[in-house]
Amino acid sequence: MTDKKRDLIITIVLSAVVAVLVALGFNVTVVPIIQPEQPEARAIRERISIDARDDAYLYDGADLLMYSDDHSTNKIKLDGGIGAVQVNATAVATSTPGILIKAGYGNPIEVQNVSATPVFYVDSDGAATYSGFSSGGGAVDGDTTITGTLTTSEGITATTGGVTAVAGGLTATAGGLTVTAGGATVTAGGLTVTAGNTALNGGLTMDTSAFSVADTTGNTVVSGTLTVSNTSSLVGALDMNAAVISNIGNAGTDFGSDGSLALAGPLTVAKYEKLTPQAFTLVDGNPITPTSTYVVLSSTGAATTSTTVPVVAAGHGAGELLILRNDNASDVITIDGTGGTVECKANVALGADDTLTLIYNGAAWNCVAGYDNS
Repeated sequence: MTDKKRDLIITIVLSAVVAVLVALGFNVTVVPIIQPEQPEARAIRERISIDARDDAYLYDGADLLMYSDDHSTNKIKLDGGIGAVQVNATAVATSTPGILIKAGYGNPIEVQNVSATPVFYVDSDGAATYSGFSSGGGAVDGDTTITGTLTTSEGITATTGGVTAVAGGLTATAGGLTVTAGGATVTAGGLTVTAGNTALNGGLTMDTSAFSVADTTGNTVVSGTLTVSNTSSLVGALDMNAAVISNIGNAGTDFGSDGSLALAGPLTVAKYEKLTPQAFTLVDGNPITPTSTYVVLSSTGAATTSTTVPVVAAGHGAGELLILRNDNASDVITIDGTGGTVECKANVALGADDTLTLIYNGAAWNCVAGYDNS
């Protein structure tokens, strides 16, 4: 077919289309465009402008196609059969958007299910709302509010800004939850980890100071009550720092802050009771100040305790026992037995290795036994 015949056919067809459109009431303007760069095969193309006050229709599933060249590279297709829109944009190194929707409606983009209920929409401010959302990956740069439960099978990673679960809880069933910066904040619903270890490489703090585990050292501080239902093994020392340990095995069995031990029941010793001796050098005329149940006395020459109060310093409470032993080789130590804090009816002279056992009645020491070993 020659170029002239082709141009003639195009002209006739377009003229017929224009005539039909005019007959239907459309205002049609035909502007011929000539391509002078190819004079030997000049092609005449028409640009059709339709100015109508009515809708335009394509019937029986007809498609609307747009090409970037002469009918070979389809860029936009509106499928009249299924209502789909297909855009095959060309990649360009500019900021030109592939699809630009300027705000003019409440929800410029909206997806509805078969019941005509919106399941995904973007409002004019760019906020996206969805129910039941599945994505193959991507990044969310702004704030995201989740009122239900966020469940993932591939793990959750927050590199900056942290993870905030406001309501409904945050569940990671596999892959774990990794927060490298910003921290993880759960204000309601709790944080549940069903598999894998929880690695906290920056320490752990609850309610500011109620419970904390220090970074690197692992030092743990509990401000409230620590309840242990099973056996606990302490490899190192237990330092209570003058604090009270109460109700050990039974109410009333307590360690006092002064190191004393109160027993609710009888004391059972499986082997033997060992008393730690206190060495005390008595200066003639001075009182004895015991810090142990068993006091080993010595003196420079013969010595007598104070004859005024106190002869022996007061005990910690009624029922406390005190054993005194003279460790001198020959010098006698005399205990004033009528001085007010030692009531033995008379003075007690202790020779070498002699002992005297006293019991405290809450106000004074009473003699229990004495033995002459010299």
